Amino acid sequence: MLKPNVFLLYMFLIIASLYSISHSLSLLGFQINIRGIVRCSLTGDPNAPPVSGSVVNLVCANETTNLSGVLTDPTGAFNFTLKFSDTLLYDPSYCVVEANLPAGNCSLSPPNGTLTATVKLVNVFVTSALVTLNCITGPFVQN
Repeated sequence: MLKPNVFLLYMFLIIASLYSISHSLSLLGFQINIRGIVRCSLTGDPNAPPVSGSVVNLVCANETTNLSGVLTDPTGAFNFTLKFSDTLLYDPSYCVVEANLPAGNCSLSPPNGTLTATVKLVNVFVTSALVTLNCITGPFVQN
């Protein structure tokens, strides 16, 4: 399921890079937004209570590179905003979002201390100065 999204993302970037040559956009004008909600569940239950104050990291290259980290808000929500140039060296199919538990109002303790979610491309928003790739996470589950 993730591979078609990666293929579409790469195709879009190739097309957009050709577009930028003739329309004064640059690859440095690309931005990636990743948003999601961490819930107190090992199985990704959408009805579980949200987790506030959890450290959430975007991890690539088989857990050897942490590209960004944020805290969840009181509703369990988080948002990463990355420049495209920060992610050029990593294959998106090897990137996941990890949430550290226990945290905030959740007392669950996964065996490795983290829940993991995949990243899915939702849409692409293009303006004259910026191309934004909007992504969401899947449910957080025990790894």
